Amino acid sequence: ARALVGHLCRVVEAPPEGSEDLEREALNARERQLQVDAYVRLREVVACGASSTADASRGRKGDSVEEYVLKRAYNGLARDVCGFAGGSANPARAAKAAPSLAFATSCVAELYADASPDAAYRTAFVYVRQLALKVRQALATKAPKDVGDVLCWRFLNAARAWAAALSRRGNAADDRLGELVFPLCQVLFGAIELAQAPRYAPFRVHCAKALHGLAATAAVYVPTTKCLLATLRESL
Repeated sequence: ARALVGHLCRVVEAPPEGSEDLEREALNARERQLQVDAYVRLREVVACGASSTADASRGRKGDSVEEYVLKRAYNGLARDVCGFAGGSANPARAAKAAPSLAFATSCVAELYADASPDAAYRTAFVYVRQLALKVRQALATKAPKDVGDVLCWRFLNAARAWAAALSRRGNAADDRLGELVFPLCQVLFGAIELAQAPRYAPFRVHCAKALHGLAATAAVYVPTTKCLLATLRESL
């Protein structure tokens, strides 16, 4: 699982448009195929873990095979991809990382959708809580470092990944993962509250878009009008 996640959750740079370097294009195609193959194999591992007995599929830390794969997949996404796409010290590489982020986020969301409800909930709860603690710390201290840990692309991409995962599962009454829709909404609202400066307008819009997806998933009203109108006034 560790090796497969390493293949899946990484930045694969697309060849430049109009490139005549066939060897580079072939290498790029092979790298992307490795990502696809890794995703397919991870789904098989999750399926095998779901069908195994509880005692036989427990690891050293008490995690089931499913939980181990889900944790590895999200940690790989957050560590190796989320920090590059959208913004970084190298804007050119950040732009090239966007397709890898979209693909890896979709794959991780699908892994959570395929997992059993209990395993998906137990794993997702830990990481959504981590995001919530970052927001609470930043709101409480308003320290530049704490606020910077929230108002960054790594945090935003991680929150959007969880919004995608929860949207894949839906909010059925028998699906425990749906219970995390409300906490994740509160995390996004807290991030919006921290992003009051005009330069964070794009950050607020991305958060509002994630909230709209969660609202559609949970079939509830999520009040984003105030945030969006304030952002529109700033742009005018």
